[in-house]
Amino acid sequence: MKYTIVYSSRTGNTKMLADQALAVFRNTGEGECLFYGDAAAALQEGQKRGEIAERADILCVGFWTDKGNADADALAFLKTLGEMVSVPGKLILFGTAGFGSDQSYYDRVIGNIAQVLPKAVNPAAYFMCQGRMASTVLERYQAMLEADPGDGRASRMIENYHAALSHPGQEDFTAFKQFLEKIIGTK
Repeated sequence: MKYTIVYSSRTGNTKMLADQALAVFRNTGEGECLFYGDAAAALQEGQKRGEIAERADILCVGFWTDKGNADADALAFLKTLGEMVSVPGKLILFGTAGFGSDQSYYDRVIGNIAQVLPKAVNPAAYFMCQGRMASTVLERYQAMLEADPGDGRASRMIENYHAALSHPGQEDFTAFKQFLEKIIGTK
C-alpha cells in the first residue's frame, strides 16, 4: 500500500493529526510513504517528481477550518486532484476546527470542501475534531463583548475558545487512530 499525507496547519493542531496518521501507517508495518508534508511543499514536490497523490492508494489531506471551509493551502492542493489522469484509490480528509465539537458543523465544513473538489474526486471518509485557536481570536471575542456586554454570542464564543484549549487531546488522537485503522484495515 502506498500512501501520501498532505496537511496544512496554522497553529499546529492539524500537524499533530498528520503526525498521528504517519505513526498509524508506519505501525502497520506495511506500505510506502510517497510523501509526508505540508500542502505548499506537496504542490512543489508533485511537480518535481510526478504526481505524488496520483500514485497513492490512500491520500490523506489535512486542513484547518477557515470560515467554514478548508484553508486556502489545503484547497489549492485538493483542486489539483482534478488535473490528474487518475484519482487516488481513497481520499481521506481530516481537519481541525476551533468551533468544532458539533458533528453537524463538521458535516457542513466537509460539504463546503466537496463543493470545490473536482467532480471525479469523492472523499472516502473524513475525520474532524476541535482544535485550539490563537490568542488573537480570544482578544477579538473579548473586544466584541466589551463593545456590547449583553452580546450572548460573544460570550458563547469566549466559552468555546476556552473549551478548545485542550484540543486536539488524547481522546481526539485515540479516535483518529481508530478511524484510520478501520480505513486501512488494521482493526
